Amino acid sequence: MRSWPNKPDQVLENIPLADKTTWQIGGLARYYAEPGDVSALSEILASAEEQGIRIYTLGGGSNLLITDDVLDGLVVRLDREGSLGGILSTDKEIGRIVVGSAMRLPATVDLSAELGLSGLEDLAGIPGTVGGAVVMNAGNPMRGIGSLVEWVHGVDLSGRQVAFSKDQLHFSYRWSNLGDVIVTEVALRLQVDASDRVRETVAAFRDEKRSRQPLAAKSAGC
Repeated sequence: MRSWPNKPDQVLENIPLADKTTWQIGGLARYYAEPGDVSALSEILASAEEQGIRIYTLGGGSNLLITDDVLDGLVVRLDREGSLGGILSTDKEIGRIVVGSAMRLPATVDLSAELGLSGLEDLAGIPGTVGGAVVMNAGNPMRGIGSLVEWVHGVDLSGRQVAFSKDQLHFSYRWSNLGDVIVTEVALRLQVDASDRVRETVAAFRDEKRSRQPLAAKSAGC
């Protein structure tokens, strides 16, 4: 296994990954880090790239199957309790919210409903984080979350901070052009609506998903 001289203090070694996925299976990460902000993320990625350490990104751990062997590289998971784990700003007049990518998608759906912002209802019941949802364009065959994205900030695998406008983003079914970027912030453009109506629609989508899928079972989340 590759050694990492002078690795950042936040990088831990031989960390179990099973409890970080919805399957609840998987081996060890040779290196593991949960940076709490963009600066720490950039520092860790730059150091890993300098040493030739392979980088794996872990969001909410859904739609992911990890080997039982030791994963010989760096697994990065943004700290949900850090600055990227919640709503960063809101503009109710135009319906925009800026979300830290470590925020859970279900919590984002619920909070947007409380704010009286419509658009995320059909994502109710989908696990994972906002960042992961955007990278894989989570949603349904008719529409993914990418249709709501105004811009994305992130850090590339060399540690460089990057930004993408709507025109620079490309989404298709279960795909985006963000595969080589760790997303840090996402701006979503929603529609202003009555909170009660949005909450009712969210509940209906969750009930419909429960009727079709065993949401309490260990699975890939779909």
